[in-house]
Amino acid sequence: LFPRDANDADTLLRHADHAMYRAKQRGRNRYRFFDPLRDRRLHDRLSQLERIGAAIDDGELVLYYQPKVDMRLGNVIGAEGLVRWQHPQKGLLPPGVFIPLLAGTEYQQRLDWWVLQEGLNQLQTWHDHGLDLELSLNISAHSIQHNDFIHNLDEQLHVHPGLATGVLSLEILESEALGDLEAVARVMQHCAKLGVRFALDDFGTGYSSLTYFRRLPAQVLKIDQMFVRDMLRSPDDRNIVEGVVGLAHAFRREVIAEGVESAAHGLMLLRLGCDRAQGYGIAEPMPAAQFPDWVSRYRFPALWRITADFEWSEPILNLLAMESEHRDWVASLIQALGSNPNKTPPTMEEKWCGFGRWYHAEGRRLYGTLPEFRRLEPLHHGIHDLGRTLTKASAQGRSTEAAIADIIAARDGFIIALHALQEQVLSEGVAETGPN
Repeated sequence: LFPRDANDADTLLRHADHAMYRAKQRGRNRYRFFDPLRDRRLHDRLSQLERIGAAIDDGELVLYYQPKVDMRLGNVIGAEGLVRWQHPQKGLLPPGVFIPLLAGTEYQQRLDWWVLQEGLNQLQTWHDHGLDLELSLNISAHSIQHNDFIHNLDEQLHVHPGLATGVLSLEILESEALGDLEAVARVMQHCAKLGVRFALDDFGTGYSSLTYFRRLPAQVLKIDQMFVRDMLRSPDDRNIVEGVVGLAHAFRREVIAEGVESAAHGLMLLRLGCDRAQGYGIAEPMPAAQFPDWVSRYRFPALWRITADFEWSEPILNLLAMESEHRDWVASLIQALGSNPNKTPPTMEEKWCGFGRWYHAEGRRLYGTLPEFRRLEPLHHGIHDLGRTLTKASAQGRSTEAAIADIIAARDGFIIALHALQEQVLSEGVAETGPN
């Protein structure tokens, strides 16, 4: 409507044309007004998509690698490649910032093929240096269902003829909408002939879990981290994890859990029959250059080798949850003072954080005479001192990089000491009554 809408006839006609198009989209025989806010959002999205496309072309994207381990055998079995955007002005951006914008566009397919090429190149580099590992890459349902997918994948594999069969696995989100399941199943079967495996990622989060499971010949199920992360505290999540593991075993599928934030999570997964895992409690995603060194230095928690039988009682679960409590506190502090300044920092008073409340109450009552328990207090106090130093540096506008590195190192030392207490309690049966 002129003059409210536009200052010139050409713009007015263009806006009217948009409104007519929207009216036809909604079923005709109706009217629509041009929405300037929607138009701005559309233009902004197009600009963002073009910027992401330029990032792909200009080499600004990188793959980080999160290790996967076999907790029962005690070895590193591979990694998952996770895309990051090394933005020239904004620094390293996680995938959640830009990947959702690509859904259903040609840029999504461009990103998928970049990820595939980069991942295969990295596999080849590791293979050439004697590091033979599996690699899983996330591929969208949009790309899987493209007519040229199998042909293009075959071409990429021929560029890397030295790689062993089965080292590449493609993960598709179970929560994504897959159109023609029979067609997708045929794609998976063709890929299996090429030596490429499939995994259903985030299994259990979508509405069609069992339909996908029954009709798609994926060799691996990945238990979603939203169930794994809280299974020490939530019986419902624990039951869901146990159910997915049982389902995988019954149908002879492999199963791997993501979201393993502590050695205790791994211990529970082992007891439930899930041997393979990944998560921040094992290692955070890292640049490719750091991965071989990490593999050579990694030592598996002694907690995973405990064979003693014990009940999953409330005191045991509370003790095992303390690693996650402490990791969460440190992560929350770093986010509030670094990557997410709008987040409220956690309490600096060590008696009131999650671990502190447990330590000075139930922990002291049950394990107060154990030397392993008493070693935790000065370490915990030292971490809170570092937290106060970090808070002060941030408030004064000084660099927090060194302080963050110190607090992460202190966190890792604290967790080693906490593992020693957990190992003794579980191995020697001092869970609920305390030591004799």
